[in-house]
Amino acid sequence: MLIVDTGPLVAYLNRNDPDHERCAMLLESRTDDLLVTPYVVTEACYLVGKYVGAEAEINLVEALAAGDLKQIDIVAGDLIRIAALMRQHMGLSAACPARRPARPRCRAGGMNSSSWPAPRREVARSSAPPPAAARAPNVIDPA
Repeated sequence: MLIVDTGPLVAYLNRNDPDHERCAMLLESRTDDLLVTPYVVTEACYLVGKYVGAEAEINLVEALAAGDLKQIDIVAGDLIRIAALMRQHMGLSAACPARRPARPRCRAGGMNSSSWPAPRREVARSSAPPPAAARAPNVIDPA
């Protein structure tokens, strides 16, 4: 299985993206599940619709419906773990002496946690989905 983030998915669907070829080679070479979260789907739909077009956005949703991409659920236990990891690595990027590229290939971020109540209890983490064959969604040529 491969967890696909927004950037590579958008680059794959946009032939004009500088990373299109590299992302296409990776996603098309996979025979295992291509996993996405609802957050990735939402962000990718917005970006693909804005920069590629409505047809590409529809293609992305159809790829999900056809099982080309598998959407996984994020449960409370996952969110608690994500928050803990974010807290553990807070400030890590500021301490890194390497210069960031103008368009980062990997994005990290979060919300101001002071506006959210502390979690009340630990919830069991979700288990990984069973493996199944998947194929990458069709590429839309915006030209």
